[in-house]
Order: sequence, then structure tokens, then C-alpha cells
Amino acid sequence: MILKGKTVLVTGVGGGLGRECATSALRDGANVVLAARTAETLASTASELDPSGEHVATQVTDITDAESCASLVGLAQSRFGSVDALIQVAAYENVWGGLYDLKFEAWRKAFETNVLGALTVIRPVAEAMKAGGGGSVVLIGSQSMFQPALPQSGYAASKSALLSAMYYLCDELGPDNIRCNMVIPEVLRQPAFELAGVGVSNPNKVGKDVGELCGIGPLGMTATDDVEALIALRPDALVHYGPTAAHANDNIRDIGAFLRAGIDVCSTAMTPWVWPTMTQNPPTWIEPITEACEAGGSSCFTTGIDPGFANDLLPMTLMGLCGEVRQVRALEILDYINYEGDYEDEMGIGRPPEFTPLLEHTEILVMSWGATVPMMAHAVGIELDEITSTWEKWVTDKPIKTAKGLINPGEVAAIRFTINGIYKGEPRICLEHVNRVGSDAAPDWPRGNQNDVYRVVIEGSPSITQETAFRFSDGSGRDAAAAGCLATGLRALNAVPAVNALPPGWVTALDLPLIPGVGTIR
Repeated sequence: MILKGKTVLVTGVGGGLGRECATSALRDGANVVLAARTAETLASTASELDPSGEHVATQVTDITDAESCASLVGLAQSRFGSVDALIQVAAYENVWGGLYDLKFEAWRKAFETNVLGALTVIRPVAEAMKAGGGGSVVLIGSQSMFQPALPQSGYAASKSALLSAMYYLCDELGPDNIRCNMVIPEVLRQPAFELAGVGVSNPNKVGKDVGELCGIGPLGMTATDDVEALIALRPDALVHYGPTAAHANDNIRDIGAFLRAGIDVCSTAMTPWVWPTMTQNPPTWIEPITEACEAGGSSCFTTGIDPGFANDLLPMTLMGLCGEVRQVRALEILDYINYEGDYEDEMGIGRPPEFTPLLEHTEILVMSWGATVPMMAHAVGIELDEITSTWEKWVTDKPIKTAKGLINPGEVAAIRFTINGIYKGEPRICLEHVNRVGSDAAPDWPRGNQNDVYRVVIEGSPSITQETAFRFSDGSGRDAAAAGCLATGLRALNAVPAVNALPPGWVTALDLPLIPGVGTIR
């Protein structure tokens, strides 16, 4: 019980989120002090949560009143000896109207409660935590902060102000070992899944609260590197965001352990497994997983964005709208200016043009990126003559500052390659990458209608062009690369129910039904 012996204060306790937060804290072993404006609400909630009264105390509290907040902290200290966490739920939500019909008094009350009230209760809490060696403050935000929906502008504005205040609180209270976070409840309410456990490989993350690792406030679940402990939880599936195929042995070991235990796996790690029968897959990568699936009666599905759904699901869906396809081409057109992954030795970016990167070798390139070419050929019932590749480099004549450092004049700042499935002597199934560093690089190479896109071009009857861009519109400032990574991870997560329903063995995109994203509209 992760909170055993800790004291958690919860404001705004009623029939909703405050009550649920208090319930969770009690379940994890905490002593809980409930705060609300009415004694009747507190008495009924306390008797329901802890009839013995051993682990629950109550205090009528107005968070906009400093003396009331000080009394709340005093009760916690006198009854349970410490203040270890505050979950600040209390809020004023009855703020309606847009610019022309807003009531300034309602806005003022929202800011008085949601911002100043929160700070009023945090002040004595922080003083107690500092004296006790630290603690955690959890604030409650709202999705309306990022997705404006009139007539909630006043409430949303107050919560946004609280978010800004939180950043400053982090800087001010951090040296006293007091953590501050904001939870946005809506993003945690995915009804289709229940998180059973989280595994990590970084030793610095072991034992840390999963919510805090994700920046959303404590969840009461700690991360572990103990594979056997995770298996013992008996989950319905492992969603595996492990390292790339450069760490094949580690992936095979961990994924195989879950499969042998009868636990299905949906992974984004070993992208050559997008099409397991690809001839470039070494038998030592395939046979252990085949055996593990047979031993455990389990299934293994691997996906990605490219290779993955951007060049299997999307082009194959569009090909189903054609009477004839003379050529299908799936393109990735990305700017790596903010990319911090590996591309020097792999792609030759940032290297002199005479340097031969790993992926310039056709066999390595096809194994790493080309699994969907034979998959699409199989899907449409043809046998390819061969798979070929092309590779081009673009050298910059001026320095380019990147997230990783500097690309100097005379070094490669863009690469363009193709992987081509040849049928009847012609390239019929093609993958193409245009990866540049900086928008000015390789000006004559293909570009999207906007930056950072995935494009499918079908020459046929009819010809079809489709362009997909992944973006965040929540005001968070996260870039297109982060949005694409999120979509990749959610493709694996949302596939879990379908993979659970399939017979044991390898699973590919061709085996899955339409996955509409159950629970995403809520």
C-alpha cells in the first residue's frame, strides 16, 4: 500500500471527483482529511468511506479563507501527525457566458476560488510539508483549458491561470522537496482500458509513481523493472513501447516472457515484425516468438507509423477503392530539425557526403523500413520480382542549428530514399522517405501541403492522393513528431481488444478488423 502512514488532504469532497480521490487514497493506505463547505456532506461521505473513523477526519473548510485553511492543516497534524499530500479539488464552475453576455462578478468568483483559493490552501499546506521534509500538491485542471467550449470561458480561464501558477509553484517549492502537478481528469477517463502495471528499463524511474513520471500527478502505482512481477498481475495484454530492433535480444526476451505466460502483446519496437514472413527477418528473431505464442496460446502484434499504419493501413484501405492500381507510393516527408533520435550513422545526416550510412545498404534498408512492401504485395495477391532501393543525399552550404547541435557546411542535411517492390519489371509498390533538417534543405525534393506529413499517392483507376498530418491542437506546443509518436502508441493500445479475440500466433495489419477507437469519444 503505497500511501500507508501518509496523510492526504482532499478539498471539494462531495459526490464527484473529490470523493473518488479520497476513496483512492484510502484504498492505498492513507489517512485522509476531507474538506468541504457543508458539515452534512462531510459527515455522510466520511461514514461511507470509513465507518470506523480510524483513517478519516473532516473539517468544514472555505478555501478562500486563510484561517479556515490553517485550521484544516492543524487538524491533519493533530489527528494524524503530518501533511504529506494535498489534492485540491474544490472549485467554482458556475461561470457562463461569452464576451457579450459574461457576468464579471461570476468571473471574479471563479478566479477568487479557483486561483486565489487554491493558493490560500496551498500556503499552510506547503509550510507543513516543508517542516515535514516534503510532500505533493495535486491541482485539478480541465480539458476546457485547451479545447475552448463556450460558454465556459470564465471557468477555463481561471483553470489556465492556475496552471501558470503551478509552474511557478514548482520552482518555488521544489527546493523544499514539494512536488506540484496538475491533473486534467478528462484525459484519464478512457473507459475501454484499465492500467494494471507499468514496466520501465531506466533504473532512475524504478519505484517512481507512474503518474508523476508522466507529468500528470500521482496515480498510486509505481513503475518497476521486474518482468515477473508484471506478469504476475495477469493483464489481458502487454502494450510494449520498447527499444528498436537494434536491441532485438532484449525485446525478444521481454516480449517472449509475456507471450509464454499467455499474455498477448501489442508492440511498436521490432518494426521488421510488421511483416514477420519478410525474408530479411533472421530466424533467430522469428522462431523464439513463434514458440512463445504456441507455448502460451498468445498473440503478438507489431505496428508503427512508418513502417506501420502510414504505409500499410492507409494505402491498403485506399487501394480497396480502386479498380486498377498501376503504382502505389507511400511517402514520409519530415523535417528533423527538432528530432533528437539517431540519424548520423544510420542515415548519414550530419556526415560528409562520402560517408556510407547503414541504411544505404539495400538489405539493411529493406529489413529496417520495408516490411510493408511484401505485405501489400501479399494482400493484393501478387509475387514481387525483387525489392530494390535508391538513395540520394543533399549537402548544405551553410550551417544549420538543430536540436542535436550543428550541421556544418559540406555535410549532409537531407536524404531521400525509396524502397521499390518490382512486379513485371516495374516499380509498383513504393515507399519513399524525404527527411530534411530545416525547411530550406533540399528545396527541389517533394514537400507536403504543410510540414511533416505522410502521403499516399495511387496511380490507377481512380488515382487517389491522401495526405495525413499529426498535430496537437490543445495549446501545449508539442510538435508534429510528438503527435505522430502518440498516434503510433495508440494504434498499439487500441488494437488490444482485437488482438485478444484472434487465435494464437503472429498478428499483422491484415489480420485485424477495423479498429474505430472504442472509448475515444466521451
